Amino acid sequence: MDRRLNFYFYQIVNNRQGALSLPQCLAEIAETPPGAQREIAVTREYVMRLERFDEAHGLILGEMLRKQVVNFPARVPADGLATPLALQGAGLGHNSVFIYKPEEDLLIYERNRNGVSVNRFLQYLRGQVNGIEFSALPVLTVDSLRMLTENQPTKLSLKISEPENLEVFENQALSPLQSIARVKELTGGSYVNIEFGVGRERVDLNKRNIINIVRNMLRNKENDSGGIKSIKANIRDEAGQTTPLDFINAHLKYFEDLDLPDNDPEAVFEEKINAARRALEERYEEFAQQQRL
Repeated sequence: MDRRLNFYFYQIVNNRQGALSLPQCLAEIAETPPGAQREIAVTREYVMRLERFDEAHGLILGEMLRKQVVNFPARVPADGLATPLALQGAGLGHNSVFIYKPEEDLLIYERNRNGVSVNRFLQYLRGQVNGIEFSALPVLTVDSLRMLTENQPTKLSLKISEPENLEVFENQALSPLQSIARVKELTGGSYVNIEFGVGRERVDLNKRNIINIVRNMLRNKENDSGGIKSIKANIRDEAGQTTPLDFINAHLKYFEDLDLPDNDPEAVFEEKINAARRALEERYEEFAQQQRL
């Protein structure tokens, strides 16, 4: 089975001081035997569970499973018409594997159309373990970060169609954006453009805060929150030349095409988790470089 695997890099933020860490949460859930007891039904159509959990060489290895319980495809016999697919109370499984590097809060997570998204993964943890709250901030590519940090950012531009639906970040309410959302509603506009700039002054915008805003806007975009249309900056070099920088695709990622085994969940997991290890090996230095910027 040919498949393109997409792995994205995140840093996990524990928003509750003194609460369990991500590995502790996973270990607690894994104490329950695999099966229905680990499941959470977000809706009648969306059921998910932690399928596999392991620790090896300082890494956390895991697999999240979405259990499809409705809208089954038809069963097609060799002869005759297609018939309903009867699973006698079971479901179809769609998996997403992940690797977590605890000392750096680094999560490498597989994203695919039918699996469990990072946002759903964190929602699952909240539903299984009391008193926790994690965020997953996208790791940016080192090229985009270096261009930002080694030059003068003079303008940051955001195009947002649903500012009222932006998720909070840094544990602060987005009250200015909520006010903008109200103006958008009153005018009947379909989107808002927000710009922060210094004009011709020879000063920088705050680079660290720009990075934090960009990462949080990318997080909102991935969660389909806020209707993020564009995230751009203008960068001025030492010669005074201005270059546009587009952050919309600046999330650090790794792609690999694999021929996965058919009808063998354990073998598929092994193939995928090995690909996740290769993602960590090939992209880790880029992650480490930006930690030093």
